[in-house]
Amino acid sequence: MCKNVLIVDDDAGFVWQIMNNIQNRDCSIATANSLLTAEHILDNNKFDVVVANVNVPGGSSLELKKHTTPKTKFLFMSGLSAVRNHFIENHINEICWYKNDMTAILDRTLLNA
Repeated sequence: MCKNVLIVDDDAGFVWQIMNNIQNRDCSIATANSLLTAEHILDNNKFDVVVANVNVPGGSSLELKKHTTPKTKFLFMSGLSAVRNHFIENHINEICWYKNDMTAILDRTLLNA
């Protein structure tokens, strides 16, 4: 079954890396490089998984949860330890993964989505 994945990050190299690693999966992939673009995409499409850098141009990717259903799985990430730690301290019900681990995390998530 095809999984719809949205990747939200302003690092084009990282987005390409993630897309390249999951291209052989049965996935439909969309990308956004800002909060506003991601909100627009989410308002017009449904996704099984959203992979989002915590801090993106325009604000916090946590805002994206307002534009999805409860069934949408979110994988929040950051390449900065301080940002990741702050996120974890302030959002108890959320997990923030290290950006470098995202390929493996996403792979496992797609298997279970």
